Amino acid sequence: MGTKSQVFCQVDRTMRIGVTNLKSGCGKSTFAVNLACELADISVTAIDRWQGNRRVVLVDADANGTAMRYWSGGRLPVSAEYMPLDGSANVRHWMDRVREMAVDDVVVDAPSHLDVVTKAIMLVSDLIIVPVSAGDPASASPTIEMVKEVRASRSDGGPRCLLVPARLEGAADGRNGFATTLREFGETVGPGIRQSSAFADAFQAGQWIGEFAPNGDAHKDIKALAENVRSLGLAVAATENDKTTARRPGGGNNTMEPDLNCTILIVDDDANLLTLVSGLLAKSYNVLTACNGAVALRQSRDFKGEIRLLLSDFQMPGMSGIELATAMTLDRPGIKVLLMSGFTEGMLVLNEGWHFLPKPFVASQLRALVAGLLYPDKISRFVK
Repeated sequence: MGTKSQVFCQVDRTMRIGVTNLKSGCGKSTFAVNLACELADISVTAIDRWQGNRRVVLVDADANGTAMRYWSGGRLPVSAEYMPLDGSANVRHWMDRVREMAVDDVVVDAPSHLDVVTKAIMLVSDLIIVPVSAGDPASASPTIEMVKEVRASRSDGGPRCLLVPARLEGAADGRNGFATTLREFGETVGPGIRQSSAFADAFQAGQWIGEFAPNGDAHKDIKALAENVRSLGLAVAATENDKTTARRPGGGNNTMEPDLNCTILIVDDDANLLTLVSGLLAKSYNVLTACNGAVALRQSRDFKGEIRLLLSDFQMPGMSGIELATAMTLDRPGIKVLLMSGFTEGMLVLNEGWHFLPKPFVASQLRALVAGLLYPDKISRFVK
């Protein structure tokens, strides 16, 4: 799809991300620096100066200072703080400083050997990214065990964990088999990243990979990782929003009751977005999912019950969202249609009675719009 590089849903909170593995040499500093720059959402280039749409702070917690040496060249579109941790004496103060950073994203490059330091980073993080070398998947095990230990001590059950397969440039692409091995840990597995020589060349030039080799293979890998991080960030925010609503006095009177007899079909060719959107709605409705228009149409024709709503991406390879909606309304004349896209011009070609949700959007906006289409008489109570 042409719009997948966009942030499809806004998250109005600080996302704190730790990049760590207790084994050195897995490329964590390279991941941390380039991920931070990609999250900054670059859109404007001036003379020797990149500007990001998002405020991102890169925190170097490793006394080796690799991330700070990278940043000191002056060409990275993020702020940076050198905050090494050398033991338990200053851990509490360090954690408070990270929590007080009022920015969009904080990316922490963690040291690879101090357990107490790594645990402190996990205690303040929403997401822990663990780069894992293809030749040594077992090296991730101590880090994952520490994540589980920290989760048991946190009231929110965090942090989430994303395992990122790394392989040498030019090596056989065994990412599928490697990813299968990593899934045995029971954590989310992200897109594979090549340990490309372009990363080292960019470091020497004092540039991040998106400036040094824009849209090259190495940059595409970092883009894919950033999309995973954004999706997980939305999931964290949505979970917090649900908990806040549940705790609010009288909150139960302001939310829709789940209706698992109401079926909606969600279609998107981006697996991460499909999982995320379906997860936001699955607690309230019976959700069917499909990865493209052809699969969705076949699923609709095989499904014997009523499908109340089609929620589809606007532009997909093969059958577009418009074409899918046209075919499904012929089969199911009473179905509601909601199309979502970053292309606002799509609003001009919608059939009467169809609805459009422009990206980016927030989770509460999606839920309210869906509820309003399905239960228009109850929507005022839902959005109070």
